[in-house]
Amino acid sequence: MASSGDDRITWYNYEKQNHRPRMDKSSRAKIFLPFNALEGLYETLEEKEVKSEKRIELSDDEARLLNEKLLSLKKGDSVTVTYYTFRLTPHGRIGTYLTQSGLLTGISCELKTLRIRDTVIPIADILHIDKRSDPGSTAQRQRIN
Repeated sequence: MASSGDDRITWYNYEKQNHRPRMDKSSRAKIFLPFNALEGLYETLEEKEVKSEKRIELSDDEARLLNEKLLSLKKGDSVTVTYYTFRLTPHGRIGTYLTQSGLLTGISCELKTLRIRDTVIPIADILHIDKRSDPGSTAQRQRIN
């Protein structure tokens, strides 16, 4: 039993020598926050949760109307285009519909593309085109040409 008394004295001396107050549990937990052993895991899980949108197939009537709109477009027109695009991730392709608005800076029949500013859009990916009539569109069209 003499050893148990010695242990109490040693513990008591240790407490006396330690001048800093004990750190509370929430502060102790903050020490380990900068260390992330699973770096990139949360981003990967978020990417996996993002659902890919299904590509909408146009009916014959919708495709005909879209073709008519495409034929009526001229360089410098102010347009809004909704189109399908995808990005590659480690888990596959994630497709989504985007909308781009601005001045039409080019149409290529050979490449089958439409250009709005710096964005090149394949015509086959277009879902909808809206041609906006701006009062200054003719002046802007003249500046582009």
